[in-house]
Amino acid sequence: MSMEKPRLVGERVVLRPFEEADIEPMIAIISDPTLRFLTGSSITTEEANTPYSPERIDGMRTWYRTINAQTDRLDLAITVNDTVIGEVVLNDWDSELNSCNFRVLMAMDHTNHGYGRDAIQTFITYALNTLNLHRIELEVYDFNPRARHVYESVGFLYEGTKRKAFRFDGCYYDIHLYAIVNDQKENRPHSSE
Repeated sequence: MSMEKPRLVGERVVLRPFEEADIEPMIAIISDPTLRFLTGSSITTEEANTPYSPERIDGMRTWYRTINAQTDRLDLAITVNDTVIGEVVLNDWDSELNSCNFRVLMAMDHTNHGYGRDAIQTFITYALNTLNLHRIELEVYDFNPRARHVYESVGFLYEGTKRKAFRFDGCYYDIHLYAIVNDQKENRPHSSE
């Protein structure tokens, strides 16, 4: 998957390589307790509400400074009016199967405006049509129905459920599996119109 990191223009967002000015806003986004819950980054409410340690934040800064040099993944900033509001990521690339995992993270104050749908649609279209990936898959937690709806609306198909596979605050939750396969015309990303 080694490539130059592209700049992709959607209807509402621009996806571009990360810049130094994006680091602190991304750390703030990643640190949001609600997002830490929705992404499975924390396993208790207490942990989600506990600020990251200075060492962990330094690690995040180092990661974002080196992210554009990573050759086994593609991470792009989601921007609106050149303000970073999140990221889209293709990772866990399997060269034998020409497939990878997809994930997206958006600031909570930028949800419900169509930015996420546009970012996902723009990114997945690029991955299928330009990178010619065969399969893109993702996992979404049962407690995030909004994400499931968006993934389905851009063409991801539900493939199954890992029952009670995630635990938060002592309760078990299902993880739903979705994918787009490049050789299925009906599975190509499509507009929500």
